[in-house]
Amino acid sequence: MRYRERGSIGIIVPPRSNETILEEAFRIRPAGVSWCFSTLGLPEFGQRDFDAALETVERAAIELAERRVSVIAFTGVPLSSSKGVDYADRLRERISTAVGGAIPVETDTRLVTRALRMLGAKRIALVTPYRREVLANVRRQLEGQGFEVASAVGRELRLAQLITDPDFDTAYDAARESFAVTPDIDAFFLSCPQWPVVGAIARLEAATGRPVVTQLQAVVWWAAEVIGLADTVSGFGRLLEHHRPPAARVPGAYRRAPTPGVTALRAPP
Repeated sequence: MRYRERGSIGIIVPPRSNETILEEAFRIRPAGVSWCFSTLGLPEFGQRDFDAALETVERAAIELAERRVSVIAFTGVPLSSSKGVDYADRLRERISTAVGGAIPVETDTRLVTRALRMLGAKRIALVTPYRREVLANVRRQLEGQGFEVASAVGRELRLAQLITDPDFDTAYDAARESFAVTPDIDAFFLSCPQWPVVGAIARLEAATGRPVVTQLQAVVWWAAEVIGLADTVSGFGRLLEHHRPPAARVPGAYRRAPTPGVTALRAPP
């Protein structure tokens, strides 16, 4: 037996220092599945820092590939939304190319979009800890994907504050306040895995009757499909409990590709 008995989720996270996302990830992971983290060294919010962090994405992906993860997910909605509506698609291609196309790759932006559509959502309540300029970018990105953002709530927090200040009720309370003002929505998107949200998913769904999507939840939902898990985890919302994707192929072990000068992996025949 080992930690990754059923698979390993490689995840790329922007901040140099991480805390909450680690706790949240281990709460929501399926049994027998491990997480493997690679960071981009982001010190603070801001376009210059976003651009510098995005320059290191290929390195982060290759390091995850060398650790033989089952899938790779990029998380970083503030970064991808700062570069335009379609940037998440281009970023996915960059990461996939970096690992030789051998490992399934996705971005949290694409997965959240897919999850919201699976849930039949068109009119969204966006709840985040992001500053005004980041919140505006995320809103534009959702609207560019065809969603109507009925309300958008943020907080004027620096990156370190965002990670350390919110408590277990912060996102829940913000979402309830948003819902009291704008109840005519189809779903909530609690954006950012760096503040406590996974514990709010089931509570908020019970209180409002609306489904909730978060980034880590969407990553687990997708990874379960790709790895081929027949089960995920309970207690973290409708997406995982009632909309489980069909089992797919199990990626299995990967080995290093013998291409000179290229660090990538290839699936065994």
